[in-house]
This record gives sequence, C-alpha cells and structure tokens, in this order.
Amino acid sequence: MTAITSRLRTSPGAPFVLGPLAASLLVCAAAVAIGFVSAERVLQTVGILLAIVAVVGVALRPDRATLIVVAILYSNAAAIAVQRYDVPYFAGAAFPALLIVPFAYHVIVRRQPIVIAAGLPFMLGYFVVVILGTVIGMAADPDLALDMLVTFVVEGLLVYVAVTNSIRSLADLRMVVWVLLAVGFLLGALSIHQQVTGSFDFDYGGFAQVSDATIETGTFDEDGQPRLAGPIGEKNRYAQIMVVLLPLGLFRIWGERRPILRWIAAVATLVTAFGAVLTYSRGAALGLAVAIALMTVFRYIKPTQLIAVALGVAVLFTLQPSYLERLTTLEAIGGATGTRGASQAEDSSIRKRANETIAALLVFADNPVFGVGRGLFPVHYGRYADEVGIASENEARQAHNLFAGMAAETGLLGFLAFSGVFGATLIGLERARRRWRDRAPEYAQMATAFIVALLTYLTTGMFLHLAYERYMWIILALAGSAAYLGVRGPLTGAESSALSESREPPVQDRGSRVANAPARVRAG
Repeated sequence: MTAITSRLRTSPGAPFVLGPLAASLLVCAAAVAIGFVSAERVLQTVGILLAIVAVVGVALRPDRATLIVVAILYSNAAAIAVQRYDVPYFAGAAFPALLIVPFAYHVIVRRQPIVIAAGLPFMLGYFVVVILGTVIGMAADPDLALDMLVTFVVEGLLVYVAVTNSIRSLADLRMVVWVLLAVGFLLGALSIHQQVTGSFDFDYGGFAQVSDATIETGTFDEDGQPRLAGPIGEKNRYAQIMVVLLPLGLFRIWGERRPILRWIAAVATLVTAFGAVLTYSRGAALGLAVAIALMTVFRYIKPTQLIAVALGVAVLFTLQPSYLERLTTLEAIGGATGTRGASQAEDSSIRKRANETIAALLVFADNPVFGVGRGLFPVHYGRYADEVGIASENEARQAHNLFAGMAAETGLLGFLAFSGVFGATLIGLERARRRWRDRAPEYAQMATAFIVALLTYLTTGMFLHLAYERYMWIILALAGSAAYLGVRGPLTGAESSALSESREPPVQDRGSRVANAPARVRAG
C-alpha cells in the first residue's frame, strides 16, 4: 500500500469506514435470519433495524448521510416503501432532504467553501427554463406541470447541489461508488435468483418486479421469457440504471490495491451485468457496447483483450440465446419509418418509438424557444401522432428519446442548458483524467469511470425519455464531484508529500503515455 493510499484511508476528513458498514451488514443479516425464523414481517424488521443503524450512523458521522440517501434512492426503496408499506407520500418524496445534513456539516460546521461543480451554472439555467415552461404548461395540465417542477427541484437540483457539496475527498467518492456497486449486486442477485428458480410471481418486497410480457414485445421465445424489471417495475429503466454501474465496477477492479476488494468488485460487477441482461433491453446492450469501445479507446482494454470480451459475449448468448434473438430485431430500425408491411424486418415497438420521436421533433418545431413545458409532451402527443402516421395512436405517449423529448418540452434554451450540464461535466472529467494520469492514477481512473458511465447513460437515452430522473442526477452529481476533485480540488499538502515520498510506484493508468514510470513518482 502506498503512502498516498494510506493517507486517503486515514484522513480525518474522509476516513475509510469499514467498521460501520460491516456492522450495518451484520445487523441486516441478523434481521433477515430472525425474520425467516419467525416467518413474519421480514422486510419490515430489516427496515426498522436499518433505520436505527442509519440514525445512529448519521448522528455519529453526519457526512455519511450521503451514503444512506444514495443507497435508498438508487434501490428505489423510498418509492417502494410508499407504494407497498403505507409510508406517507410526503415522507418518501422529502427523503432526499436528508442530504441537507452533510451539506450543513461541511459548509457550516467545518466551514468549508461551497462547491460549485462545473455543471451547476448550466443546471441553474435549465431551472429558469423549467420555471418558464411550467408557466406555459399550466394551460394544458396545471397539476402535471407543477408536479414536474417539484420533482426536478427535489430529485434534481437538491440532490445535485447536496451531493457535490457532501463529497470532499477521493475516499468519500470511492465509498459512494462502493455503495452503488452493493446496490447493483443485491438487485442483480435477486433477478438471477428469480430467473434460476422461476419465482416470477414473487417480487421480493418490490425489489424484483417482473414486467408484463403479454403486453410488451418481449415475448420473443417459445416460453414467453419474462423480462425482469427490478425495483422500478419497468424493464428498460432497470436495465439503464444497472448498465451505468458497470464502468464504475470495472474501474474499481482496476483501481483497488487490495486483492480482496478487486475480487468483490469483480463479483458485484458480474452480478450487476447479469441483472441487466435479464431485462433483455436492446438499449442497454448498445450502451454496454459503447462502454467497451470507450474503454478500448482509453486503452484500459487492449485490442487483444477484445477477444476475451467476444468470448464472454458468446458465453452470455449461449446461456441466454433469447437475448441474441432480441438483439437481432434491431435491424428493423432501418425500416421503422417506412410503410407498414413494406419490409419483412419490422418491429412494432421500434415503429412506435419512431412515431413518438418524430412527433417530439414536430412539437419542438412548433415550440422552439421554451417548449411545451417539462413533462408535458404526452399531453400534446395525440395531436401529432396521426400527422406522423408511422403508428397511429391517440393515447398519451412519451417521446422515448431523451434528446427529442427534452427539445420538445424545454425548447432550444432548455436543451442547450441541459446539454451544458453533461458537456461541462465531461470536459471537467477529461481535464482531471489528463492532469492526474501520471501523478495520481486513482484520480484519473475515477474520472475515466464517470466519463464512460455518462456516455453510457446518454447512449441508452436514445431509446428512453427522461423519467426516474433521480438516477441521472445522482450519476451527474458524482461525476461532477470527480471532476471538481480532479480539477478544482487538488491533493492536500500532506497527500502531495506522500506521493513524492512514495517508493512504490502507483498503479499506472492503462491509458497513460508513460508505460514504464520510474519507481519514485514526484508530485506537482
């Protein structure tokens, strides 16, 4: 272990907290065991004990509230508690406000400066456009317009500002990534258990839901293989939040120094990947392909290693041949806008999405400045569906395309501001990656991981509109923190000294131009 790693683990501002985490896991395990023995209220027992652990943990370490909020939001536990266990809606919706605790701890108690992440100015600009769009959308559907405004404030703006101000060190960021991997592992494990045992009629308290294959176009094999939908209840969304975690897991495998942590990251990443596979999402497959391509470009995956990747994909298709059959339907994209029956390769789902995307572009053409109001495209879709004519539908439908939907609902101003959040964050991450790839590769690896994660999300966004947006803002906030730490938040004097005095060479960024760095690495 190098001196800099030791410093990151023991820094008073960002300790390496394995004790409380292990204690929490032990409490959960004990609760599950007790619950199964008594066969009564297993999940309620676990929930109560977890709540007790959370309260005690936040009281002792206020900055650890970020870990709790991220875990509950990403697992969708708050929404499930409201829908399944009679938790008041206000309590579930206001849960992200717990992030105020670590924000106040750092800014007020510790008197640290407020973090202005690279994407925040663009996000505030987007907020102004959303407010104006809400005023415009009040005429069409006032309740929906106000609801979408509140959702953005709570799940978007609040989460982004609080998370970027709660993560003050690389150790903090690494802990949050580990929490995400733990969530991905647990959700993936439930999906795998469902698939292996065939227990599709049991949703494990709402954390392993199954989509209705008789309605969706997912009945693509003889047995009508169900498409698993995780804690969200929508298979493509579940696939999206799982596939975005894969780059983070892969870079933990490469970035962790302790073999046991590398193995844990590998298992968590593999289980998360299988969870995504069992959704049979074509968009997720394309997102993963983009992630692999990017990691090859950054030289984390060597061209010769692509053979191993190809073999792994072949094994995957052998285990799940119906997934390959599902992916072959992508050829229908070429004839999606043609006359029905003109092509032998047609897919009703692709035709519907083409109709919705083009309708969104027509809405944007008619409302180019501020759009029709955030979240209000479905209200206007019926008037444009017949005009497009690919798939005639009169029901309210989403754009099923992040970019076309954003343009239709927030206009050019909103689209540019929204794009600016991603653009500024990606630029900051790239600057951090270049700055630290030779001197502190762990910073560079973390920045690269979030570059790949964001681009993977955007790839899946070509097939999905903006919904369950808290997942997107969480990843953006973490990426903003990684960029800030790498560009605006350089190593402290002690950490820089530790780097320069280290006799053990740090793990080299596989994308580094220096293949054989000397054992003594100088900082600065």
